[in-house]
Amino acid sequence: MNRKGRGKNEIRIDASPSGIWAVLSDLSLVHHYSPGVKHVLITTDRQFGAGAGGHCDLAPFGSVEELVVGWKEEKSMTIEITGARGLPPIRDIRGRFNLTPTGSGTLVNARLEYVSKLGLLGAVISSVAVKPRFNSVFKGLLRGLKNYVEEREPVSRAAVAIEL
Repeated sequence: MNRKGRGKNEIRIDASPSGIWAVLSDLSLVHHYSPGVKHVLITTDRQFGAGAGGHCDLAPFGSVEELVVGWKEEKSMTIEITGARGLPPIRDIRGRFNLTPTGSGTLVNARLEYVSKLGLLGAVISSVAVKPRFNSVFKGLLRGLKNYVEEREPVSRAAVAIEL
């Protein structure tokens, strides 16, 4: 059984790539569109671009340290989770966002990759519980991003409680 987990989701947003990039590339805004993030603290000298990083407190518990490791202005961004507390037994977590113009809007594609920590048992846990949960989290994040970019309305924490 494969120890690597992968997930992907996409959404079309009625905005230009630059409009989406203005939100997505600013790590301090993630709690406005990601239902699973309660609070963000920038922990590096950079808020944008490769090398930017932050600490995110998660709902209902846990936290992650994130670092931007890939950056193509208004096209793609890769984030690596460099530390985590309260997450399933996984490591080497990377998320990538790609923006593709589509007429009057933009297709946002999000991919997640990780490795199970517990060998075969971890692979089973990943396929049964972790992957479906992460796919749900990414769907919520993309729906929240769409709503925040199009309506400038922050995500509701009440929605998180219902989805959990």
